[in-house]
Amino acid sequence: GCVAASGLSLYSHGFKEGLARAWNLHKILRCLPAAFLFALATALGNMSFAQGINSALYVVLGKFYTPVAAIGARWIMGKYYMWLEWFALLILTLASIVFGYLQAFDVASGDVSGAAPVPAMLLVLVAAATSALASLVTEKILKEETVPFHMQKVRLDAGSILSSLALLPALGFIATRSQDIPWVSRPYDA
Repeated sequence: GCVAASGLSLYSHGFKEGLARAWNLHKILRCLPAAFLFALATALGNMSFAQGINSALYVVLGKFYTPVAAIGARWIMGKYYMWLEWFALLILTLASIVFGYLQAFDVASGDVSGAAPVPAMLLVLVAAATSALASLVTEKILKEETVPFHMQKVRLDAGSILSSLALLPALGFIATRSQDIPWVSRPYDA
């Protein structure tokens, strides 16, 4: 994405007004909070898979993003939603909660063995909330600028690359399994 957006910036506006303006360090640092939040949300999602969550539950619990984004947009951006939209969000949220509950516990026997791990489920919820906050921060940043979107994409992607490089060692140090640590050598199967 960053390479394509850089190429488009160079093609459409030239070097000085396009590429150099897109790679302005001050503007990249201004986009860094949003980029860091997106990188953190991705890392939390990956950690939930390492904790043993299945993809269906990940998708359903990820729907938590929608009510968090709506509440955040109302609170941070001052957006107003009709009662019917709030009601639809409530139904979606309750359906996700019920699905998560049914995945976490065997209702018939009350047994929790073989159920989805609760820490992994919590990681998904935190990842969804972080992603919702990141989208609101990104919207605020993008609305303040008047440059084309491809230049803003370069800045956001550059910030995401920097954030990911900063998060990788941190994730390696908190990992409990050797396969989750990036710098540990792995056996090669031929």
